Amino acid sequence: MADTFGRGAGRLWAAVGGAGMSGEPDGTLLDRFVASRDETAFAELVRRLGPIVYGVCRRHLGHSDDAEDAFQATFLVFVRKAAAVQPGRVAAWVLTVASLTARRARLARSRRLRRETDPRAAPAPVGGTDTDLGSAIDEELGRLPDRYRLPIVLCGLRGLSAASAAAELGWPVGTVASRLSRGRAELARRLAARGIAVGLLATAVGWAELTAAVPTRLMDITAATVGGNVSPTVVALTTEVVNAMTWSPIRRLTAGLLAASAVALGGGVILSLGQAAPVPASTEVSLPAASAPAPKVLAVRPDKDGKMTLIVYRTQKVVPGGPGAGPGAAPGFPGAGGPPGAVAEMLVPVMAELSEVKDLKVSTASGKTVEVDEAVKRLTKGGVVIVSADGKAIDSAYLKAFKDDVLVLVADELAPKAMAAAAAAAPGR
Repeated sequence: MADTFGRGAGRLWAAVGGAGMSGEPDGTLLDRFVASRDETAFAELVRRLGPIVYGVCRRHLGHSDDAEDAFQATFLVFVRKAAAVQPGRVAAWVLTVASLTARRARLARSRRLRRETDPRAAPAPVGGTDTDLGSAIDEELGRLPDRYRLPIVLCGLRGLSAASAAAELGWPVGTVASRLSRGRAELARRLAARGIAVGLLATAVGWAELTAAVPTRLMDITAATVGGNVSPTVVALTTEVVNAMTWSPIRRLTAGLLAASAVALGGGVILSLGQAAPVPASTEVSLPAASAPAPKVLAVRPDKDGKMTLIVYRTQKVVPGGPGAGPGAAPGFPGAGGPPGAVAEMLVPVMAELSEVKDLKVSTASGKTVEVDEAVKRLTKGGVVIVSADGKAIDSAYLKAFKDDVLVLVADELAPKAMAAAAAAAPGR
């Protein structure tokens, strides 16, 4: 496995000030590709992100045609869904898709091998310590909060400097450096909990082997993906991954909404998310009616990966008729039928980490400002939040009925009416 893998052992834990890649940020290349299907921009993204993607595919699928198919499918998924990718998260998004695609390809290979009548036709099994170890790293890296995962992907796997990563993310350089340090420590802690010592890992596999050198032939073939020049096997795998990405969040969101029980409370709403939580200072307090639209009072808690997520409303671009689109694609989503290159915008509910909500303002019920990172810490074990329903400040008379440990969240993304009004007022509407 190590013969074609990238060099520079220990790069994941390299100094924050290491050399970065020159040229336009990934987000700029993404914008160029979304705007005009710029093939040069796409080819450059394949060149930059290819080693990360191929490393994931090789860990799951070894030296095989399946790994190359998964590599191509990952970038074809990107072609179909590029309009939905946020500029500062291109590398992390592609890494997540690569992991999903490789797992799907491995399942498809297992099904194919079970159908084989001649055992001699089956390739040597791929797995063992290296594959299991690499998969554990992929899993734990994917479970880190974005504030830690993004710097690790950019500075560790991409090899960017803190300054270059800061330009990609739109964060101060000091924030990137501190979150990278904390993220590496948290990743090491999580791996240690699984019995994986970082020092031993560096000896057994080497951090550099999280990336892999991509054969020139494969790079060239994949760069041509934007023109729709792909094999039926890759198209089938791509469609399976796109469908999984489209419907899994909808299923999770639907299940969450069905599990939530709404209880009227003084003009607001409490959503019980499966845990008891203190809401007003006293249940005997007569809460004043809030002016419409009423705020939402939510009992929240981190998910199984320790991430504090909320439903936000974002305008997403949908590009129908992407390369390799087939009749199995869901209508209205990338890959569905429609004029190639057409772009439609939709306001949709999505799950986002609290720390990633745009222009979020947090305060206590008494009006004291709270930093977003501090709010995340306070809600580590769950708690209660009051969410503005229109993106505007909530009446202080209403908030007096709550304890000061209840946090108030105000952001347009948390208010569908505010987002709809902003979309309607956007130029060109």
